[in-house]
Amino acid sequence: MAYLLYLDQMLMPVMPGAMQIAYKSSNETVTLIDGGQATFLRKGEAATISMDLLLPRKRYPFARYVGGFLNPEYYIKRLLARREAREAVRLILTRTSPGGTVLEDLNLRVSLEDLSVAEDGEDGGDVTLSLKLREYSEYVTKRAILDRVSIVSSVQESVVRETASAPAVSTYTVVAGDCLWNIAKKYLGDGARWTEIYELNRDQISNPNLIYPGQVLVMP
Repeated sequence: MAYLLYLDQMLMPVMPGAMQIAYKSSNETVTLIDGGQATFLRKGEAATISMDLLLPRKRYPFARYVGGFLNPEYYIKRLLARREAREAVRLILTRTSPGGTVLEDLNLRVSLEDLSVAEDGEDGGDVTLSLKLREYSEYVTKRAILDRVSIVSSVQESVVRETASAPAVSTYTVVAGDCLWNIAKKYLGDGARWTEIYELNRDQISNPNLIYPGQVLVMP
């Protein structure tokens, strides 16, 4: 069974031994590796997520790297830049069978609340990155002052018409082995239309050659 953890589209080289998810109404600790489980967040509840990540300063046989070995500073600087810019990041956790089927996944946007770094000087300088993340939801506040009943009625009718005529949004959840060209070929009938998928999902795809199991893509 393979576990993968992506944060801001970066594959973490070593899975955390445990992750704590705290809900508003209750706390729940979930063991990811020893218990062989992944966790879904309950819909509609904001949550905080805590974990400790090992960032090796040397190659270990149990660590995973995509595109080559990266020093701990690479991960830390990228996450710090996101926090300074007040930008949310994507957290993806997948559990995949030996045949490549994604059995469970956690996929949500989070904000970086707390980040602390501890370096082990006696073990080659490996770094432990302690993170506290918060489930993130965008919201927009709109305010309108209307002094005529007729104007209010007109606005309400317009909203109803727009809602009724709005096209349905279709999505696709990425599975292991997918690429944008194959998705476009299978679902749009032309692999060359992968650029349309890429343009619609720039908020979560920084490199069109790198997509990850569990990502939910908006389709043309």
